[in-house]
Amino acid sequence: MTKKYRSATDIWMLLLIFIPFGYPIYEGIITKDLVHILTFVGIILLILSFLLMISYTIKDDSLIISSGLFGKQKIAISDITSIRKTNNPLSAPAMSINRLEIKFGHKFDYALISPVRRAEFVEELSKINPDIKVEI
Repeated sequence: MTKKYRSATDIWMLLLIFIPFGYPIYEGIITKDLVHILTFVGIILLILSFLLMISYTIKDDSLIISSGLFGKQKIAISDITSIRKTNNPLSAPAMSINRLEIKFGHKFDYALISPVRRAEFVEELSKINPDIKVEI
């Protein structure tokens, strides 16, 4: 069984990432500098492609957190001890501040993620490991 979930996305987070590139594009349009425009549009497209690669896959007995070119983290679902709702703003493979904190392994091992269809995602993990303490 394999189920894949994309990251939920907050509009304000996208604006925070893309607004800084809006002015240089505007300036390039005003000055008719095609290289300037294409450079910043290219940067936006590159960032967007990274963001679209963020996903969370439940495959057999593993949770695979993919963050595009930045790598993958594989967590045994049997090692997950708890899942709770959080708004932790730390850097994470998540495009929403409405996140889940997944604790696993040792005392301080955790992952912050923001899957779409959060309830379904948690339910699928709980089917595989009914001992997970869920606080959402």
